[in-house]
Amino acid sequence: MYLVYLLIMLSNILYAQNLESLKPLSENLKGKVEFSWLWFDVYTAKLWSSHSGDIFEKPFSLELIYKRNLSGKDIAEQSVKEMVKQGVDKNFAKSYQKKMEELFPDVKSKDILMANYDPIKGLTIVYNRKKVTGVVSDLKFAKSFLNIWLGPKVKKRKLRKQLLGL
Repeated sequence: MYLVYLLIMLSNILYAQNLESLKPLSENLKGKVEFSWLWFDVYTAKLWSSHSGDIFEKPFSLELIYKRNLSGKDIAEQSVKEMVKQGVDKNFAKSYQKKMEELFPDVKSKDILMANYDPIKGLTIVYNRKKVTGVVSDLKFAKSFLNIWLGPKVKKRKLRKQLLGL
């Protein structure tokens, strides 16, 4: 009987932890920006963080709310290109392309992909705040990927500053 009770308690704890990973890691909306390519709206990005120093020192969430249909494969391919533009070694970025294709589902307008970053656990990708699509514990990859939006070499510096609340 004690074992059954213990299993139920453990199940409840794991369920609660899983629900926690489905929402932003901070309640503080630091910044919000609209990303467009040419004249097409692509997504709205929101940065959830209560930290004011180096963004990668504390947990935070980057949420992308899509405004158009995109395949997960296309998102992964474009992510590799953007990581390389940030100065990431091309071979390193390409070595994660297959993993990103697994992490990123096909999205349609109003779908949400959220990247929850934890400086100890790495990166957790959440789809529509309902499903964890995967976890990458490699912090180098996590930072390289998130620097597409948050890094110092971002092409649209004004949007980066808005996102970081600067």
